[in-house]
Formats: sequence, C-alpha cells, structure tokens
Amino acid sequence: MINDRQGKPTDLLCLVCEKAIKVPQYVSPNYKGVLVCQDCKSLLHIKLVNSQVAEYEIKKDKLQESSVIKALTDIRNSEMKK
Repeated sequence: MINDRQGKPTDLLCLVCEKAIKVPQYVSPNYKGVLVCQDCKSLLHIKLVNSQVAEYEIKKDKLQESSVIKALTDIRNSEMKK
C-alpha cells in the first residue's frame, strides 16, 4: 500500500484482477469496510490499521461471476442449436 504525506492510504492491488485500486478519500488510516475495484468491479473487504492492511478478502468476484454466466450462456446456446 502507498500512503500520502498525511499517512492516508492512496492505492492497493485488487485481489481479483491485480490492478491498482484508487482508495476513496473517505477511507481513513484505520478503516474497516468494503471497496469496489474500479477495473473489474469486484467487491473487496479490507481492514486497515495505521494504513497497513490487516485483513483483505474477496466478497464478490465479478470476473468469476461473469465467466460462469458466459459459460452457462454458451452451453445453453449450443443446446438450442441441436
């Protein structure tokens, strides 16, 4: 995690797509809550203690969800062509 001059977190890597998440202004150095990745739209739970990551987990993986939906759609479409 990268901190600004006031010690506030500025960005971290998404656990799903591994791209940088810009941390919103409301996130304090001691924050516990959810963030949404701007790239893959996954929902992530994070706990910061003194701007250091104490807990970080995936709550909703939008990439996996969209892959499953695509696979089911492909199966349904192939079944309909038979």
